[in-house]
Amino acid sequence: MTQFVQSAAALVQTDDALATTQDLIADAVAACATARATKRALQAPAVQYLRAIREAGRLLSLVQRSDGGRPLKNSSSGLTSYQFAMKQSGISRQTANLWRRVAEIPGEDFEQFIVETALAGRDLTVAELLRTCSPKSQTAPKMRTVTLTLSENEYCAFEQAVGVLGAILFTNTATQTVMTILGHAYSAWLAAQSQRSRPYADDVARVA
Repeated sequence: MTQFVQSAAALVQTDDALATTQDLIADAVAACATARATKRALQAPAVQYLRAIREAGRLLSLVQRSDGGRPLKNSSSGLTSYQFAMKQSGISRQTANLWRRVAEIPGEDFEQFIVETALAGRDLTVAELLRTCSPKSQTAPKMRTVTLTLSENEYCAFEQAVGVLGAILFTNTATQTVMTILGHAYSAWLAAQSQRSRPYADDVARVA
């Protein structure tokens, strides 16, 4: 009799454990379904956010090109249209540049990213978008180092000039600023050389 009671009690405990396990499985499945549904619900706002960033970047690029970096007309602040737009929007130059990079992604690539990323269940973020759609070079460019020997005063003047010109030219690094300035200076020199050689070419043409 005692053995029968013990067996019955063990059976009840087994049934209770089985029921508890089944309840846990049901709860886990329900929680997973909720998580997936929540993620799908959050994808729509994420897509809207990326589209808004893309449109903002497109318009910022148009503003930047509208005045060629010249100070805004009828403005005492000395800001360019692009700088004024960023100030009014409350965004940094780094954020504006990031959004403009998003706007530069071809429309077909952008839409393909939206569809494929959503199907794969990956996060629809700016970082993932740029990682997926940015062109990848086959070989890394070979970098060279240039060393300048400057006095303390020369270095301070150089650093200040690069900082000011970098803001005007919208470059991100000192290297980009220096290379942009050198490019402008070299282009101006080539144009001057062309103007100087033109009278000689005209004289040769007249003689011929």
